Amino acid sequence: MTKLNAKTINKPLSSFRKVAIIQLLLSLLHLIILISELKNLSSGVTSAGDPFSTAGNMLLLGATASVMKRHLILFILGTIFSVVGLFMKKPWPYLTSAIIDTVSLVFGLTMLLAAPILLVILIPVIVLGYVAYSKAKKEIRA
Repeated sequence: MTKLNAKTINKPLSSFRKVAIIQLLLSLLHLIILISELKNLSSGVTSAGDPFSTAGNMLLLGATASVMKRHLILFILGTIFSVVGLFMKKPWPYLTSAIIDTVSLVFGLTMLLAAPILLVILIPVIVLGYVAYSKAKKEIRA
């Protein structure tokens, strides 16, 4: 068991830790925005008026939800691997997270093009995942 003293408490974070924390925070931000977009999308269907318009909105909601569901499930899985990597101090969870996030980008590309803020957040998350893997691998070798 390590002793806690001023050196261990004030020890600066390693470079891969900083990248991993930024990647995790951006992942959580992306998830929050994604869930709020889904909530806003579902609340727009309940508008009264023309039955054909309501049916069209419901059809659009179903198509968007099916695309968003795959993206959301994969992205949550990638975020879980980011958290695991942060606590394990191993490089493989970051690589797994980055690969899963890349696949979720492919699955949700049509939705992400409709809401560019999600794409602006997702691209750095993927890049930072690969960077965290690279830095963790270098740090473990050293």
